[in-house]
Amino acid sequence: MNVTLKKIAAVEKLLKPCPFCGQNVEIGICDREGNFKGPEYLDDPYSGTMFIITHKKNEDCILHCDPRNWEHVGTFLFEDICELMKIWNRRTEGGAS
Repeated sequence: MNVTLKKIAAVEKLLKPCPFCGQNVEIGICDREGNFKGPEYLDDPYSGTMFIITHKKNEDCILHCDPRNWEHVGTFLFEDICELMKIWNRRTEGGAS
């Protein structure tokens, strides 16, 4: 699957905010081993392309992460950003479902 930055940005707009602090989350780009990569990696994904949820805007939130320190929310890597969105958004207002 060829994913572009434009596609990532479009899907990010559809992601529900963090259930704990209400901040927006982002889609991080990784290789198949879970190593964070920059946007330029999409041009030559020599070790596969995976995606994760990142949340770096609120250091007081329990889901805060910092890609520069190899942190990310959860432990799941996704090959398909639409699947990532479906799973992240699958919850009720009162908590996870």
